[in-house]
Amino acid sequence: KSLNSQFLTKDDYLWQNYKLYQVEAEHQISLNIEDTIQRMCPSYQHPEEGTRRKPKIDFKGWARMAVPVQSYSIAFVQEPDVGTNFPSEVRADVEFNIEEVQLQFRHEWDQLQEFDVLYLI
Repeated sequence: KSLNSQFLTKDDYLWQNYKLYQVEAEHQISLNIEDTIQRMCPSYQHPEEGTRRKPKIDFKGWARMAVPVQSYSIAFVQEPDVGTNFPSEVRADVEFNIEEVQLQFRHEWDQLQEFDVLYLI
């Protein structure tokens, strides 16, 4: 998507810039996720036949800000807002271990704060 060279008003110009920014940010996030998944080298481990084990995903690679989730649980699900089909809020407890992360990158993990965005894949 690109900006047209003609705008009706300043509001149109600002709205077009905002939408373009959203598209570019979405594209950068998508590229970052793709790169991280490739670096992690995931492989699917089928459970042995006749066992009750769950399928498992092993990671043979690493990425600076990516670690496997140890466990998770849904803590709270709020009813959908009127006119929507999805919950208005979902809270979850997620456990992960950063002890295997190199010391130079662990500092970045320690800097995460309450409203920072994390992607769980």
